[in-house]
Amino acid sequence: MSLASTCPTLISLSVAGNEYSNLTACPELPLLETLNLEGNNLTSLHGISPIGKLKKLHTLNLKNNAITTISSGTMTPLKELRNVDLAFNAVESWEFVDMLSTILPNLEVLRLSHNPLYEGSLKDNEKQVAADLSYMLTVARVGTLTQLNYSEVSEVANHHHPNQANLARLHLMNG
Repeated sequence: MSLASTCPTLISLSVAGNEYSNLTACPELPLLETLNLEGNNLTSLHGISPIGKLKKLHTLNLKNNAITTISSGTMTPLKELRNVDLAFNAVESWEFVDMLSTILPNLEVLRLSHNPLYEGSLKDNEKQVAADLSYMLTVARVGTLTQLNYSEVSEVANHHHPNQANLARLHLMNG
């Protein structure tokens, strides 16, 4: 008996802490809205690409994995996903953040805190400045966000100038 035949009306599923390094298949769960993959061994968003067939999935918890990359190949955009938690992973590049808009075109709520990208190897007195700058750069790069790391994104920040990401980069290089 499969999960799909046993629970055809399932709307929330947690497979947290199962040491999955990727998903080779995903059951047909046409009503699934929330999927919790927290605390596994995932290293790439490409490793979860089978969830693309979950057409109602809008919330995905990927907290506490080892995610560093989005794709080692092409990945179909997950258009229904609105809320993704990527906290406590190993994200360290802005290229990762830049690709989020491509694979998650309707992303509204993102948690990306507690990743090397946000924390780095700075001294304690520099960490808040780095976190604030990382927040601004993330909002500039993912223009659909309404909430980042549990903070509401203001209307002004959400409708940023087209070159805001470049201005932030320039500030970082000159700062």
